[in-house]
Amino acid sequence: MISSLVIGNTSIDILDDSTEQLGGSVAYVSNLLVKADQNVTVISSFGRDYPTEIFDPSIKSIFSLSNVTTKFKVSYKDLLREMCLVSRADHLDLRFLKRKKIHDDVIFFVPILDEINILDTKDILRNNKDVFSASIPQGWIRNFNQRKIKIDFSLLSEFPCFDLIFFSHEEISSAKIDLSILLKLSKILVITHGDKGSTIFSSNKTINIPAHKAKVIDSIGAGDIYAGIFIDVYLKTKNLEKAGKAASKISSKSTEISGLEGLKNYLKI
Repeated sequence: MISSLVIGNTSIDILDDSTEQLGGSVAYVSNLLVKADQNVTVISSFGRDYPTEIFDPSIKSIFSLSNVTTKFKVSYKDLLREMCLVSRADHLDLRFLKRKKIHDDVIFFVPILDEINILDTKDILRNNKDVFSASIPQGWIRNFNQRKIKIDFSLLSEFPCFDLIFFSHEEISSAKIDLSILLKLSKILVITHGDKGSTIFSSNKTINIPAHKAKVIDSIGAGDIYAGIFIDVYLKTKNLEKAGKAASKISSKSTEISGLEGLKNYLKI
């Protein structure tokens, strides 16, 4: 059985109609990996207003209590998501990981802001080179000056090198970052294109994965779902195309429901 360690803070998204929706990449990814019969450990920080029962009871949790949970106000303009920071949870103290050997098969870094220190991440990966490493690095490319979230790739040169990394086309296009730079960050690079599918880059090989049609109700978390499915299928099959097709199908299906609660009982791995 595959064992995964998922690290990152949760979030609460405040939507246009003032509805609060529980989320955070760490919650989506960890619940998906458990449904795929993995042993999962989560390291996260959030306030008392974030219910721990959102995590599957079989997940091993290393939670630290913050004064507040990270919250974003989310709205859409010309089909593009705009986010403003409302509150932020504490940084994660990962010094204990730097001093120990990780025995999990996978370590998955999923920051939503700057809660994971990049230098700590480098040290952890350097000391655990035999552990498969992956990241959705969105938190490291979010600048929240004056509360409005903007894409900022200024820290890109400081990123560690992963086995697998995920970006969205929206992130890349808004920053006008050159693809050749992203290809240096990992052995496998995956770029999701929303309803236009996804692209996988590996060892000079490019695989285009088509999208699946869906009656979209809510696309929040779809990228996290894609990443969770992709990494599980890839680790079990070592087949990038199978991983991409499975991730595309299930992440598209997930947009037909709203929020993390429904996801737990809806998706079939």
